[in-house]
Amino acid sequence: MGKIVGRGVLGVTLTGVVGWALQLPPYFSAKFTQIVKGEEGENLQYRGEVYYQRGEGLYWHYTSPVEKKIWIIQNRIVIYEPDIEQVTISTRRRGLNLERLLKGARELSRGHYTTEVEGREYNFTYSDRLEEIKYRDRIGNLVVIKFSGGGRTPPPHSLFTPTYPADVEIIYHQ
Repeated sequence: MGKIVGRGVLGVTLTGVVGWALQLPPYFSAKFTQIVKGEEGENLQYRGEVYYQRGEGLYWHYTSPVEKKIWIIQNRIVIYEPDIEQVTISTRRRGLNLERLLKGARELSRGHYTTEVEGREYNFTYSDRLEEIKYRDRIGNLVVIKFSGGGRTPPPHSLFTPTYPADVEIIYHQ
């Protein structure tokens, strides 16, 4: 088996075109399918929903093949994995800064954009909404996130507050 890993998460929700760059809307929600393609042709597929609200953060709710909840709030990431009764809390020292990612986006052709952040290239397909993001993760897997549906009404504030049982194992990463 190749180097496929199941934690390739890109916290990006985008909409709107301003000049040659993409911009974050005040709020956004969509269903997503994330496919991680290994070097030897093996695939992992995840499904769920993503929610964003400016000033609140980003919330990914993976529903398949296992449930996982990820909150990205300012410089903190909280990952709750109910199946293993574990929460991981970390501080983002480096990694994806959405504003930086979008600021550098340039149009390759109609509806196709690219940008590079910290040596990693991200490609977007966008028509009237974000449709797809492609990039290679740190170990060389191709990650493809496809968005569908989506709401343009503000998500409930409560979605952006990490919630998990008090008796789960909590791991802190600095």
